[in-house]
Amino acid sequence: MCSRKPPMQSCSPIILPLSRKIFRSCAALLALALNGPHLIALAAQTEPSELETRFRTEYPAANLRLREATVNVQCDAVVTTPDYTANVIFSTLSDKSQFIREYAPGKELTKDETAVALTFTPANYFSVGKSSQVSPYTVHGVKKGTSNNIGARGIQFLKITRIVGAAYYVEQRSVDDLLKSPDFRVKSISSSQNNSIEEVQIDFAINGWFDNPAVKHRPESAQMTLLPAMDWAVKDFQVMMTILNDDGSDAQSLKSIGQNSFRQHQPQGYYFPTETRHNQQHEDLQKPGKSSEQPEQVSITNVRWRIVTDAQFTPAHFGLPNAILNEPLSTPQSASNSQSPNQAPRASHRTLWILVANGIGLIILICVVMILKKKQS
Repeated sequence: MCSRKPPMQSCSPIILPLSRKIFRSCAALLALALNGPHLIALAAQTEPSELETRFRTEYPAANLRLREATVNVQCDAVVTTPDYTANVIFSTLSDKSQFIREYAPGKELTKDETAVALTFTPANYFSVGKSSQVSPYTVHGVKKGTSNNIGARGIQFLKITRIVGAAYYVEQRSVDDLLKSPDFRVKSISSSQNNSIEEVQIDFAINGWFDNPAVKHRPESAQMTLLPAMDWAVKDFQVMMTILNDDGSDAQSLKSIGQNSFRQHQPQGYYFPTETRHNQQHEDLQKPGKSSEQPEQVSITNVRWRIVTDAQFTPAHFGLPNAILNEPLSTPQSASNSQSPNQAPRASHRTLWILVANGIGLIILICVVMILKKKQS
């Protein structure tokens, strides 16, 4: 007799759920193996280290103390570049700033000037200069709305803010501005001791360095060293970026390096720079081998607080009429040939020529009348 094979039984209702659990567990392990490093990095980003948390917690109050030192301050300094050496007076008063630069004797300069002064306020910017110690100041130019003028703000930063505010600036952005930016990211942070002074090194990323959208660039890397015991002042920084052409292609690489030293002033307790060094190194990426640099050293010799007044930021401070801020300049004015605000305005060259021509015409008319009368008689 032929034996009949028993029919195959279906899977047990207990085995099926177990197999699904095993499959899901394997899939989870595989996903962890493939994405583990990414998940660890993501966790590191979302949970700052203890040192980064301390930095972000302590810095706002420290920043207020650093900025308080620059609200009303005047300091003397010696500025040295490859092109000139100059004695400079820096002054700041809240949102106003100024520098007066007197060049060292014997240095050939454009317009043969011995001194220039630039003054910035939220309402305007004006520059003046003179050709000798005894000559009057001459107005170079006046611009309205400095706070809205990108070019004037750039000059203000390069000439004044970067030096007076060295304790809290990295390239063209303040540290508190960086911390408030949603695109600011700490890549690494560490602490070390240098002559018993704590230094915190931060490697970070940021999407942009300039508030001028016309400056197209791509940030490459950025590092800064801060001094927690000195209100987290910026000891040094290095920023690298690529400047782009209008079409987005690489134009030049830019490395900006800054180094600062500080001392505490009593009784104020302010930490203020004693020396700043800054260098911008450019390399043309479309012309290999073509490069340049702009080193500058500033040694601050004397600092005075609470002596700057609003009157210092007016043309009258340089012997010029304040009225120049309210009218466009067609030709340079000097303190010697400009009237005071209380004097009546002088006739222009055009008015003088009209008066002379009218006088000559009147004389000719009188002569003609006299000749006609003589002929009639």
